[in-house]
Amino acid sequence: EISSAARNAEPIFSYQTPTVVQTDRVKCVSCGGLHILALMDAGEVLSFGQGNYGQLGHGDQLDQREPKVVEALRGKHVNAIAAGNSHSLVLTREGLVYSFGRGKFGRLGHGNHDDLCEPKVIEALCGRHVTAIVAGHNASMALTSKGAVISFGSGPHGMIGQDLPMSRLVPSAIETLGNRHVLAIAMGREHTIVLTDEGDVLSFGYGGFGALGHGDLENQLTPKVVEALRGRRVVAISAGAKQSLVFTDDGAVLSCGSRGTGVHRQCQYEMEVVEALRDVHVMSGYTRYVSWRVGMRLMALTDEGIVLSLKGGKKKATLWTLAR
Repeated sequence: EISSAARNAEPIFSYQTPTVVQTDRVKCVSCGGLHILALMDAGEVLSFGQGNYGQLGHGDQLDQREPKVVEALRGKHVNAIAAGNSHSLVLTREGLVYSFGRGKFGRLGHGNHDDLCEPKVIEALCGRHVTAIVAGHNASMALTSKGAVISFGSGPHGMIGQDLPMSRLVPSAIETLGNRHVLAIAMGREHTIVLTDEGDVLSFGYGGFGALGHGDLENQLTPKVVEALRGRRVVAISAGAKQSLVFTDDGAVLSCGSRGTGVHRQCQYEMEVVEALRDVHVMSGYTRYVSWRVGMRLMALTDEGIVLSLKGGKKKATLWTLAR
């Protein structure tokens, strides 16, 4: 369900079971806090959901019940999309990064806190050869062809690569990663994990709930290697609000951080195999902390093309087959 920001308004849409949204062929989808971006095979970008900060990119702050083409991006040769909590990023084939939506804390990368209702090129990233983008809760990151990570926005506990000040209005490289060549980035609400070309996984930021995977609850102001993953060949990473996931070349899924909700919440301080997926060969996955009622939700795609949903992350977690 996605609700409207308007007082006493009906939900923008609500689905209790997997439901087909009528569009042309979709290349990829990115789910934000309360809005969704979709990249079509033809290169068009569609958006729908809550639009109160302009995060849909249609030049207004209206909600959209149905996917609508972002007209300002027509003909831009879009390669990647990223939906944050209330902002959006788009990467083009030429390496240009566009941002729109809520600008508080500098998450749009334009050197100010202004909201934008239409896509605007981030000038500070021009010429940086950006190859990937990530939109988080209050921050954004970009990965360059040289393996450097650039961050902007708000990052408490060092999640943007610096302790103080906690915000970056202008995109800047995370110098504490040193000369490491980063291949992938994932951001939770207040923590970050990265995967390097040497197979190392590093995490930094808020250590609560064990989300960093270092066996404790300590915050990490600088990137630190997750030792529990030594000897495993990690090929992909994902981060929820209070959890981290890694995927290995043999199809295993390992997780750490918050599991369950309320009085039933459990914390896993080190990376361990998700037992409910031990005998499943996972190709890719996605994790998100939905709410205090629902807790952690993990979606996984198997090598047989089956989509699975796992709630809670416990050893006896509920596992559903959603689609084939």
